[in-house]
Amino acid sequence: MILSRRRKVRAISSKMKMLISFLKVKRGTIALCICLLAIFNSGLFLYNIAPEVFIYIDILSLCVILPYFIISGLRYCKHAGRVIRSLDDHEDIGNDEGMDIIEDAYLKAISELKQVVNQNKAEEMDKYRDIIDYYTIWAHQIKTPIAAMRLLLEGKDEPSFAIELLKIEEYVEMVLSYLKIVENDRDYHFAKVDLDKVIKEEIRYYRSIFIQKKIRLDYKEIGYVVLSDEKWLAFIIGQILSNALKYTKNGGMIAVSLKEDTLYIKDSGIGIAKEDLPMVFEKGFSGTVGHKYKRATGIGLYLAKKYCDILDIDISITSVIDEGTTVALHFKSNDLYFDHLT
Repeated sequence: MILSRRRKVRAISSKMKMLISFLKVKRGTIALCICLLAIFNSGLFLYNIAPEVFIYIDILSLCVILPYFIISGLRYCKHAGRVIRSLDDHEDIGNDEGMDIIEDAYLKAISELKQVVNQNKAEEMDKYRDIIDYYTIWAHQIKTPIAAMRLLLEGKDEPSFAIELLKIEEYVEMVLSYLKIVENDRDYHFAKVDLDKVIKEEIRYYRSIFIQKKIRLDYKEIGYVVLSDEKWLAFIIGQILSNALKYTKNGGMIAVSLKEDTLYIKDSGIGIAKEDLPMVFEKGFSGTVGHKYKRATGIGLYLAKKYCDILDIDISITSVIDEGTTVALHFKSNDLYFDHLT
């Protein structure tokens, strides 16, 4: 009902604007008609014509003038409404004729410009699709040599190579995740997800870094399930763990815990500057610490925030320089949240 009233108000306001515009356009004609009537009445008055004749002539004149202005006004408003709608909706004006030769020239110029703009948009969209397709194919194809390298490293004591290979895999996954966000991909499957399963898999994935940097892990099974997309929830937790490992010094600690309906991942790393905290989820933002250590891409937390929004998770970060960072994942929709596993 409120929306209906707003539409009516907007419609009335639009018509009033058109009426005012019409009166401005015709102000010269209106002034001329008033002047002619005044001159004609003055002439009749000077010749001592009876008042009844005045009234009769004025009424007769108005019967001619008013229909002209009414018909002209309706035509003007109809034409103006059609042109405004076509401009607002970015549609081609087509072969619409203007009210005069000048407006005809303007409408023709606008129509030609729109055709050029639409053609440029189509060309840019084709280029954009080609780029997206290329990087999507590349990201999938690069997985084959990565898998082969991982097989070659199995059973060999090459922790440094394994970690660098893990970083390459992580960057490839980030590319694919970014492409899905850019393409507005709807590939989501919501189901009951065991948080412990997701956390354990991500810890196992980064175990080589835990071992190499001798980082202690404080984690006990939390026994909770949520309604979410397991793949993208794992991506979010993985990005948070990756950042924690990246900025936690050797011998540090990472703690994973859950309180009520919020999952906390806390590290004892180098922390984030207070002035950088409001911008950590912006694309490409690496902050003071990222510039200093030259490790940040500015994409990881941006993607994590994007997927948190999709999964209806509220993500927040608190941090103190040289003390550590805590990332909180709050499963805010109670109807999408399940209690302890039984």
